[in-house]
Amino acid sequence: MNIPAIDPPMPGAQTTRERYEVAHAGDPACQSCHQYFDPIGFGFEHFDAAGRYRADENGLPIDATGQAVDSKLVPMITFDGLTDMSSKLAELGQTTDCVSGLLANFAYGVEENCLAEEARTALQDGELGLREFYVELAASEHFVRRAE
Repeated sequence: MNIPAIDPPMPGAQTTRERYEVAHAGDPACQSCHQYFDPIGFGFEHFDAAGRYRADENGLPIDATGQAVDSKLVPMITFDGLTDMSSKLAELGQTTDCVSGLLANFAYGVEENCLAEEARTALQDGELGLREFYVELAASEHFVRRAE
């Protein structure tokens, strides 16, 4: 795959987001993938490459607005910054379903994922928090006694 270089930063002229928006939107090969994950990644704009918080970028205002889109590019949520994004993602049933499924896969293996359905439903229904969900997985018979 031939991935083009992105223009180097010109402090005070463009923010990182602006450079990436131009580079990714301007090349159809880039846009075909980046249109799915750039909108959610923009929520991280207040953090530099080393993970340090910044209120602005070389004197330019940070735009940390974005959206999470589905596979058809339909926005599921819009947000401004990470706190707003995480709160809105936490309210989505798809997030709970995805996270609980991945954790069950990790704990039990893909073939045994169905062993966590009761705990996954309790998490989805708000009867368990994430911490209690972990405990349910770890305390299950299947987790503590592997078949020999």
